[in-house]
Amino acid sequence: MRVRRVRVEGFRSLASLEVELAESTALFGENDAGVGLLLDALTRALRVEDEEDGALCAFSLADLPHLVSGERGEILVLLELEPSREGEWSEELHAPLRTELLGEQPGRELVRLAIRVRVSGQQGVEQSETYESASGRRSEHPALRAWRRTALPLLDLSRGLFSTPAAPRERRARTSTEKPERGALRLGFTRWIAAQPTLDDESWERIYPDIEHLWHELQRHLVPLTTTSGWLASDFDLDVPRAAQRTREVPLESSRGARLALLLLAGALAQRSSEPLHPQSSPFLVLGDLEAQLHSTTRFALLGFLLHLRAQVVFSTHSSQVLVHLPLSALRRVVRVGEGARSFGVQPRAIPRDALRKIRYHLVTRHPEALLARAWLLVEGETEAWLLPEIARAAGYYLPIEGVVLIEYAQCGLAPLLRLAESLRIEWHVLSDGDAAGESYAALARKHARGASRDLRVTELPERDIETSFWRHGFASVIQRLAGTIERRARESEPAFAHRAIKKALDRHAKPQVALKLIEALGGARAPQVPPPLARCIEATIELARKRPLLAADAAPRARRRATPR
Repeated sequence: MRVRRVRVEGFRSLASLEVELAESTALFGENDAGVGLLLDALTRALRVEDEEDGALCAFSLADLPHLVSGERGEILVLLELEPSREGEWSEELHAPLRTELLGEQPGRELVRLAIRVRVSGQQGVEQSETYESASGRRSEHPALRAWRRTALPLLDLSRGLFSTPAAPRERRARTSTEKPERGALRLGFTRWIAAQPTLDDESWERIYPDIEHLWHELQRHLVPLTTTSGWLASDFDLDVPRAAQRTREVPLESSRGARLALLLLAGALAQRSSEPLHPQSSPFLVLGDLEAQLHSTTRFALLGFLLHLRAQVVFSTHSSQVLVHLPLSALRRVVRVGEGARSFGVQPRAIPRDALRKIRYHLVTRHPEALLARAWLLVEGETEAWLLPEIARAAGYYLPIEGVVLIEYAQCGLAPLLRLAESLRIEWHVLSDGDAAGESYAALARKHARGASRDLRVTELPERDIETSFWRHGFASVIQRLAGTIERRARESEPAFAHRAIKKALDRHAKPQVALKLIEALGGARAPQVPPPLARCIEATIELARKRPLLAADAAPRARRRATPR
């Protein structure tokens, strides 16, 4: 079983947010996007609390939204559940689901779970669960709630790592009712937390006996676990040959990343008061802020460990280095829209296989920060990438603050980048040269223009390249100094002389050096005016980053097409 889609409404400041989940899903967005609120509401809704620890409902009155009338509204958490394999609904674990909802021949029917939290009494809240089949049959039978706890066990890894061990008085109170194996797990987890700051070999040997039984439980229910890197771009179908095709089990002592992953799992399991994981259950792992307090090496070791478990994993991250190493199908970009939020991802097969290789190379090696940007300024070459940030500074803009990232597209191709940007609703603006290749790039960009006028999407230089644009707008003397001694031939036109001087300057100096000399001239006391096409290009990109017309186009109601008479 897997969670196909989750929707949260009315939780604190989040009006609504719906996310379609994959087998492994990485949520990312700006600080106010609502990613943390979504994970918090989801884990609270699915959490199973000990009766002796407190109320069964993990929400409080402060979590409910304020209505215009001054009263409190309700929190709604909707989950769509589907079988992950053929015949799963017919297994013994799912007998209550068949009895109360689906019947004895369930097939692959979708099940919707609605968890509502409402005001109860003066200061309390109550939580209810309603189950609905795709055929419309509904039930609130308590047996379904017990089935959900067993079949979809929540492992809140963040809570397991950062929660405080129970106080001695509370532990003594539990002793009479808690099973011996569960008490041993809590004790082992407490010792593990004490050894957490180092997790060195000596500490590991000391706590090893306390957690060995936990590892055996994980091996039974959450493994197979392998050392291959199949989780990297696994859905790209790139057929990349690997040095080791055989998979082997990762030993318990394998690495610090594996130890930290086990620490997270141990904490999550220690917080559970229910029975050990059922062999047919579908664990649901949630981890917020993956990169918090973790070195990059430990972060990747932890992620590689978690994504190999037999479980559905949902985590949030602000690390661009993590995002670019994940399959595109796992990415969900969350953007705040008014009081609510929306999530966007890349649909399967939306980008051709050959283009995926180019995108992966481009993002991993050149522009990992691009996935976190509000807008992309797509340029042909490295000269533009050097010059445009300084032109923006001269105009009073700082591109990182505006959320603008410059990406060269000549080696990768423009079409794949435009498809990726539009799938994730990242605004984009294309700067192209005035030669034949630039004209084709500009024509392609105009075809993709959506949600904004084409003038905001494309800047096509009147000149053949950016160096010629600088030449025409007062920087000819800078280029001539770089070219060295050069005389104008008789009857030689200005464009021909400029082309010859620019070519000689680029032959004598590398393109970055030429760009640096132009930047120095921009900062001079008597600097010429920035070429107007480049200034307009910067202003258009900033406007896109601030107004986000792609989101506005999605929110606007679509006009209905009139039926054409036959």
